[in-house]
Amino acid sequence: MQGVRLLQYTIIPKVKGEIKLPAFKFSWLDSKTGRYMSFSTKEQTLSVKPGSLVPGSQPSRTLKELQMLGLSGKTNYQDQGPIYLKWWFWSFLALIILSLIPSFYLYDKRRQQAKDPKKWQHKQLQITLKQELQRARKAALNKDPEFFQIAQNATQNYLNTKYDLPAHLCQAELMEALAQNGVDAELIALISSFFTQIQAARYAPTSQEQDPYLQLSQALEQIATALEQA
Repeated sequence: MQGVRLLQYTIIPKVKGEIKLPAFKFSWLDSKTGRYMSFSTKEQTLSVKPGSLVPGSQPSRTLKELQMLGLSGKTNYQDQGPIYLKWWFWSFLALIILSLIPSFYLYDKRRQQAKDPKKWQHKQLQITLKQELQRARKAALNKDPEFFQIAQNATQNYLNTKYDLPAHLCQAELMEALAQNGVDAELIALISSFFTQIQAARYAPTSQEQDPYLQLSQALEQIATALEQA
């Protein structure tokens, strides 16, 4: 079995002048003799002369012909100016900046939480307590019976979260747990009285001359202020 492979390459010099081709050596295994054979050439010199345009390589239409047809070359394009002077550039940039604001907010929030978990938890408790106070004030102004439940839940949830207390404690057990956590005795008495008054206002009849909403709303504000300072 035998064959021949013929490889042809077209070489186009980029510069004119004398170009030297180095000597070339090629070795192969002769399957008939079982020996390696070698072929080599000597160094050769090529003389490259200036070329001319290949027929058919010229542009089909000149710039003048294009202008006559109502077309213009690239040199006639209007100057668009710098990109930073375009309105859409600043709109796109503003959109990117606005999209980064929530990311920075979340990053800062998580950073504060990781840096000081207790301080971050206390801050979140204060925010939640203020929100519940707003709800309680609104309900008290409207004399909404839901005020009593809102006020009691807001106070008890705050205490349970701050001092890591179970939610199922009764009033006496809650007061005892607060005392064990070092809460001031006067504040404990104020909270206990507040819970008792809420229960009485919800389930015991009162005269029209008494206004439990105003009285308990003021007590809630006093407790909230004391808890923030505790």
